Amino acid sequence: MRHIPNRLLALTLSVVFVGGGLSKPAAADTEIFLPSAIKLDQKAKTVTLPLFRGSHNGDTVWYIVTESSNRDDAERRGVIWAPKLANALGTVAVQRVRRDNGVVNFSGTVDFAPTRVVVPGPTGFPPNRAAPGAVGDSVY
Repeated sequence: MRHIPNRLLALTLSVVFVGGGLSKPAAADTEIFLPSAIKLDQKAKTVTLPLFRGSHNGDTVWYIVTESSNRDDAERRGVIWAPKLANALGTVAVQRVRRDNGVVNFSGTVDFAPTRVVVPGPTGFPPNRAAPGAVGDSVY
C-alpha cells in the first residue's frame, strides 16, 4: 500500500466527548450501513463505532471516522469511500489539523452542552425559534 499524503486526503471526522470500551464486531446477519460499526443494538437503536484519540489545546478529545475520499484509505480503515468528499478540501467546511506522533491535533472543537430547540412557526417552517444542540468553534 502506498503512503497517502495528508493534504490529499479528506476524511469525515466527528469529534465526540464520550468514552467507553469497544465490543465485538457486529454480527454478520445485522444490517449495517457503516462498515466500521463494531456493534449495532437494534433494541436501543444505537451503534458502537471505533473511537480515535485526538487533542485540542492539550485536552484529549475523541473522534470517529466514517468516510474517506481515498479508496485505499477507506478500505484500510473499513469506512465508506466517498470520493466527492475531496471537493470540500480548501473550503471553510474543512478544519485544518496537525498530526503529532500519530495524534490528530484539532484547531477547533464542538460544545455539545447546548440543548437543541425547535419551535415550529404558524405553518411549521420557518420555525419561530431555533437553537442548535451543538456549537462549533469559529476556527478554519
